[in-house]
Amino acid sequence: MPICIFEDQQYLNFEPLIYSRPVFDLVCGMTTLKQKIVRVFPKEKVTLKCRTYLKSFVKTENPKCEVDQFNDDYYLFINGRIVAPLNLKSILSVKSREEKVFVSNGVVVAANISAKRIKELSFDKTEIIDTTLLNNLPSVEVNVAVANYLWDLIYLNGKEIRNDFKIFTKSKTSVKKKYSGVNFVNKKDIFIGKEVEIKPGVVLDASTGPIFLSNNVTIFPNAAIQGPFYVGESSKMKSCATIYPNVSIGKVCKVGGEVEDTIIHPFTNKQHSGFLGHSYLGSWINIGADTNNSDLQNNYGSIKVQVNGKHIDSGKQFVEP
Repeated sequence: MPICIFEDQQYLNFEPLIYSRPVFDLVCGMTTLKQKIVRVFPKEKVTLKCRTYLKSFVKTENPKCEVDQFNDDYYLFINGRIVAPLNLKSILSVKSREEKVFVSNGVVVAANISAKRIKELSFDKTEIIDTTLLNNLPSVEVNVAVANYLWDLIYLNGKEIRNDFKIFTKSKTSVKKKYSGVNFVNKKDIFIGKEVEIKPGVVLDASTGPIFLSNNVTIFPNAAIQGPFYVGESSKMKSCATIYPNVSIGKVCKVGGEVEDTIIHPFTNKQHSGFLGHSYLGSWINIGADTNNSDLQNNYGSIKVQVNGKHIDSGKQFVEP
């Protein structure tokens, strides 16, 4: 059955990241939310539903997917905010011509609907899917993780690195090479890609979670990295970088200083001293030397964040507002 990955009316909760990408292209763990969904449905045709001004970009980035096209009788619509588990296909099990909505904690995570209903509800014409229009269809409660704000992705990141690490390392073999002066802790949970350069004095500690180093990564002397940790191709970890658990770094990044519980999209630099914690960075950002952020209030209370013009209580003690 064809699937359609869509954005719902809560997409603005992820500003400002969503102004340059759909919600489903946000990263959590080692992959985007879209990639987690697509790998569950490797044989199905995929349609991406996005805002009009992003359409050309989305088409270019996803040549194997259709964009805003509905030519089949039924589609399984899947909310781009979900963090898809590997058993998602069995969770969303439906008969091909059975219209049904799947709800997790009040959020519509998926819906199997006909082409006729797609046209009746104008889902083929609107940019954003209003899931309240599906309230009259039969529904079933399921348990699927859904991100409501950016900090949800940050707090799910460590778990997703672990999950993605297991999947990625099933089909890949870590490079077997001796690195002089490098201290490996729990090496069986450390994956090293091709042409990776690790300088003397580096500590890679996977006792707290796996570490995945993609191809052509360079780690400069005396950097200390704790898992769960992921770094994409051709990125550089600078000298004396201190990386605590639950950090994901995209490709072609330069990162140094002290970083914890943070997601960084590709082509972004934070290569100098300074602290970055419980943060989410998009692409093409350059953090200046000695820049620090505070992810903890002086009173140790719950942090409130302004989102889409509203002050939202995150319910978290550590968030970069």
